[in-house]
This record gives sequence, structure tokens and C-alpha cells, in this order.
Amino acid sequence: MDNASYHSRRQEKTPVTSWKKYDIQQWLSSKDISFEDNDTKAQLLEKIKNVKPQYQSYVIEEMAKEAGVEVLRLPPYHCELNPIELVWADVKG
Repeated sequence: MDNASYHSRRQEKTPVTSWKKYDIQQWLSSKDISFEDNDTKAQLLEKIKNVKPQYQSYVIEEMAKEAGVEVLRLPPYHCELNPIELVWADVKG
């Protein structure tokens, strides 16, 4: 599977710098990750950076898992690994 946006929708959004501090604190609380009330937004985001990978899953991959299918993601900009891209190149030509 390539990394098209419609293949890469996340199960749950994880905090980014544009989030408000309160919302980041709520996200951390929902994951039982400890923080201090006086932590800065940058400190909170640093805590998230350490655990973010375990909370990032894709909708399509979860659906595939339920069906017993394993998803392999293609590296970006390697269209030669995706057969449909080769077909489209012939059609366009």
C-alpha cells in the first residue's frame, strides 16, 4: 500500500504543536501518562514524542488486521514497487 492520504488516516489524532495546552493535558490524562500542571506546552509535547509511536495506528491497517490481512507500506517515491503505477504510466503514454 502506498502512503496516499486516504490510506493513511489515523485511528486517533495525536497532539501536535497547534493543539492547546489544555487539550494536550486531556490527551495525556486519557492515556494515563503523568505530567505536572505547571509543565510547559513544550514539555508536554516532549513527553508525547516519547510515546507517540505506540498510539499511532491507521484505520485501514486495523480493518485489514480484522480480516487477517497484513499491510505492507511502500516507501515514499518508489512507484516502481507499485504495479498499478506502471500500468498508469503505460495508459498515459
